[in-house]
Amino acid sequence: MEQNPNDQSILQHHRSISLPYDILNIIIFLLKFPQRTNFTISDSTFFIDLSEPVENNFSEFWNILDNLFTIFTAPSTNTFRIHLHETLFEEPSIRAILHSWTRRLRARNFQHVEIRSTCCFYGDKVFPPSIFQIHSLVSLNLDYIYFEEFDQFVSHPIILPNLKKLKLGVVDYGILEWLLSCCPSIEDLFFRIETTPTSNKGPSITSKNLKRLRISHFLARGPRDFIEIIIDAPTLEYLYFSGSFLSMRMFDLIPNVKALDLGGRSTTRLYNSTTKMIFPSWTHLTLHLGYEIFKAIFEQKMLHCPNLENLVLQFYGTNFYDFIWEPEAKFGLVEHVKHLELRMTVIRFNQRTLDLVTWLLGSAPVLEKLVLFANQSYSDDKSKAQFQQGVIEFAEDSSRCQIEFLGAFNKQEARLRWA
Repeated sequence: MEQNPNDQSILQHHRSISLPYDILNIIIFLLKFPQRTNFTISDSTFFIDLSEPVENNFSEFWNILDNLFTIFTAPSTNTFRIHLHETLFEEPSIRAILHSWTRRLRARNFQHVEIRSTCCFYGDKVFPPSIFQIHSLVSLNLDYIYFEEFDQFVSHPIILPNLKKLKLGVVDYGILEWLLSCCPSIEDLFFRIETTPTSNKGPSITSKNLKRLRISHFLARGPRDFIEIIIDAPTLEYLYFSGSFLSMRMFDLIPNVKALDLGGRSTTRLYNSTTKMIFPSWTHLTLHLGYEIFKAIFEQKMLHCPNLENLVLQFYGTNFYDFIWEPEAKFGLVEHVKHLELRMTVIRFNQRTLDLVTWLLGSAPVLEKLVLFANQSYSDDKSKAQFQQGVIEFAEDSSRCQIEFLGAFNKQEARLRWA
């Protein structure tokens, strides 16, 4: 076989754990992989990333890929991952091919399966019912489940007794609820939801073993939007929600949650209330903040977490510099915090920033560690060094906590520590 002189450069775009280069060269020659295609074949994992369109005959290409799977999957292989270019879902034979592969995955007792596309909003990603009949599955990651009729989905048996982790894209509420009812071992769930112009009704999440729940809500329609989600998960410990306003009634349904991460617009109106909210179970809290919310939390003192130990404040933009407080005032949310992390998109190393950080330090009497991170800075190294020294001197005189500067806070990207 004549070797392509560009093979070596092409190999730099591919990943493999156990196959030598000469075999990889043969595979590249036979399959004519696009240059940006990645693949991993090892004792435990079979991964193909077809992020580029397939230029040759799709059926022939898939037959060769099928043979590759047959030859190089060892009995110990337990993970199957495939990323498909969105145009491949337009192929008439794609559903039959995926059905054939899922039957083989079931026969070989695979534990981890991931089928994704380069664009989760392109066309109709139709997954065969057999994907939900791999009884050995422990984790399943799909872009989203599309069926023309809900009855078409529930008419097929779901056999997922060992599934613990389920990650979906956009999914019909009815299908999601039916899936959960057939997954008695589920512990970790992620999905995306969208509300229609006529309804704010969200899904009902019922699971006695669910410990981690992550929800991404998008396509909010205006400042009054909220999403009503019913959660019946007595062992739930972690909740992530990103999107529009969450109904406060939902928090009454999850009294055992210890870690809460509110991202995107979800915190924009979370505290738009005159009622003081007390959450004694929260020990970890992440808030994505704009200026108005940061100001409301401080001035209205509406959020009380007496057992909060870890707090992450994610600031967006630079308008938090406009926030004014009395020097003797305290930020009550950090009163019991031991680990505080401030994350900022853009930072300016000036007196105003130093005042903000030292004010938070002074409000946290039991703080053990402060982490400062920013994506970028508009200040020079001299201003940065002066800022760092000011923070360290304040901590040395007061809280005696450890300081860690990361990202744009860190000169030459090397960690600066003080204990």
